Amino acid sequence: MDISAPNYREILSDVADQYGGVVGRVTQDGVEYLQSQSTTVSKRGRSTCKTTGTINKRGVDYWCSYLPTERRQIVTTANQEDGDSGGPVYHQPGDTIDPDELYLLHIATRKTNEDGWARGSSAAFMNSEQNITFGPKKYSDG
Repeated sequence: MDISAPNYREILSDVADQYGGVVGRVTQDGVEYLQSQSTTVSKRGRSTCKTTGTINKRGVDYWCSYLPTERRQIVTTANQEDGDSGGPVYHQPGDTIDPDELYLLHIATRKTNEDGWARGSSAAFMNSEQNITFGPKKYSDG
């Protein structure tokens, strides 16, 4: 995974128990496309291991009195439990030249209170605000 922002250490692109690795990010157009197609995405966490779901909401700002605002979040229906925070939520197209390519959708930061779904700031937003690339490739649509 290419973290091209100052003060970041190298992050490995491997995802536990998953063939392939993260090669890039899902763009904002890609997020809209995946949601419109009800495409299955995957989340990997320490507590729940691999769970899958679809994009439920996008562009959500989360505010809490004791935390800074978490902006442009994506909410997926993938199950999230305590201990899963920091895990990748990703799309695996499977129909590319290399079927093991994974595209980061967001980093799971917390579960929604009402249903336990995974949510986090989108990789597209992190790229536009901090120039974090997560690899050289971009997934825009099918």
